[in-house]
Amino acid sequence: MNGEAFNWHDSLGRWQEEWVPRADGDDEEEDEADEPALVGPGRPGTDETAIVAAERRLGRRLPPSYRQFLAVSDGWHVDQMAAIYQLGGAADIDWFQDPYDMTRLCEQNLDDDPRQEDVLLAGMWQRALRLETDSDMSYALLDPGDSDQDGEWALYVHKGWSGEYPDRHPSFRAYMEAMYRHFHSTRVDRPDFVNATTRAQDARVEEARLLALRGRHEEALPLLEEALSFGRPRSAALLHQIQHLRAPRSSQDYGLLVADPRHLPEVLPVEAMATGRGRPLARHDGCPRCRRETAEAALSAMRDAPIATRLRDPGARRSPRPGNQPTGGRPTPHDGCCGTRCPCGRLIRHRLVDKPPPALPATPEPAAPGAPVRRLLVECASCDRPGPAEALPDGLCRPCRQTSPEASPGPAAERDIQPVWATSDTARP
Repeated sequence: MNGEAFNWHDSLGRWQEEWVPRADGDDEEEDEADEPALVGPGRPGTDETAIVAAERRLGRRLPPSYRQFLAVSDGWHVDQMAAIYQLGGAADIDWFQDPYDMTRLCEQNLDDDPRQEDVLLAGMWQRALRLETDSDMSYALLDPGDSDQDGEWALYVHKGWSGEYPDRHPSFRAYMEAMYRHFHSTRVDRPDFVNATTRAQDARVEEARLLALRGRHEEALPLLEEALSFGRPRSAALLHQIQHLRAPRSSQDYGLLVADPRHLPEVLPVEAMATGRGRPLARHDGCPRCRRETAEAALSAMRDAPIATRLRDPGARRSPRPGNQPTGGRPTPHDGCCGTRCPCGRLIRHRLVDKPPPALPATPEPAAPGAPVRRLLVECASCDRPGPAEALPDGLCRPCRQTSPEASPGPAAERDIQPVWATSDTARP
């Protein structure tokens, strides 16, 4: 329902054609057996005479988009999950007249220098035109005092049970567009809910994915944001990945990926890194508690497993072998978790998986006949005099130990011992 050339006949006709009950079936009125089953949200449009009669009764000309809507459909069944269930027709609408004294409450909250939107909201309750005829303690209110250059009135949806400020839409058309997207997002779990709109939005998601792979993230963002408003699968995960790529230190949200075993080898190491730095696991909006617990349990299992088992998991990504590229004896740099080229993360995996250290023999091999005896000598930390380790407690030789007041008898301090190898009993001349 977007575009410059907006046509109510085409837009409402598409909604009527795509309409199906939600997967849970709550759109059916189970407690009213005499009522016929709802076969679509629309009604036949009213004529200009009825619209003019309503305007005379109200004493105001209705805004353009609402007049056009009534000419196509004289009322609309919005959705049982949208707070507003049913919009009335031309004969049903009337002034709200603030029956709950919301004006006084809002005026009390105005400070000495109030914002323009707060002033408009405070006066809206007395001015507003009420459109709904059935709702969940909610009200659809058109405000003639909050209008634009095209004569469109802002529409406020006040959810009386929420205790929050009303949601504002710049026009009746903007409200209906939002409700159309809500209609799609609440039926995304139905396997039979496939139509031209769902296919078009899924195509936008795929286009955004290809743009992101080419590095054109800015072009992918609006496509994913629109698809997310329709509730299309994969749109939220791709959008959050791009947002995190652009702001690596921002909050993370992996959506339903945390419950997908195909993505756990990639998601959980990042989460483990966050918990290792003292941060809690990322919140996953819309993810049921059971899926979050599943992800936490998998993370605990990965954390508690032997490191060789974790790193050799075939599902985990491995960095490519460095090949024969010269590194000057230094570790091959990889893109690490901090966003810079540092030897972390992937380097550790590469070293432990592809280049493990040699295993030490269980028993020392006997020396070959005639081979020089190799003895481990250490140097004094003060005068560099070599000697056996047992002769240098605290890392000092006997003369230096006698002159040092801090020296104490006992085992040698490992931090002050520098091992050297000698090929005979006399390491230095």
